[in-house]
Amino acid sequence: MCQIAKIDAFVSEWPDSGSGPAHIVISDANLRDGDIDWCLSLFDSLIEGTPWPEDETKLPRSLYAKCSHEELRATRDFLRTLRALPESERVQPGDRLCRDV
Repeated sequence: MCQIAKIDAFVSEWPDSGSGPAHIVISDANLRDGDIDWCLSLFDSLIEGTPWPEDETKLPRSLYAKCSHEELRATRDFLRTLRALPESERVQPGDRLCRDV
C-alpha cells in the first residue's frame, strides 16, 4: 500500500477524496507534474465549467456527481499545493510509493 505523508494527512480530513477526480494522485500516488495537471483539468471543468478534457465515453463527467463542491475545492487546493512543490519534494523520507511495495 502507498504511504505518502502529505496525501495521508489530506485523506484523513477528506476520506472520500481517493475515489474522486484526483484518484490517480491520491490513491495511486502518481505525483508527477503531468498527473497532477491532468487531475486539475478535471477540477477546472467540474468547478468552473470549462470544457471537459476527456472523451465522455471513456471518462464520464457524471462519475463525479457524488462529490460535493466543498470536497472538490479542497482537493483542487491540495493538488495545487502539491504541484507548487518540486517533484523531488513531494515524497519525504519514510514514504512508500505504490511501485515500491
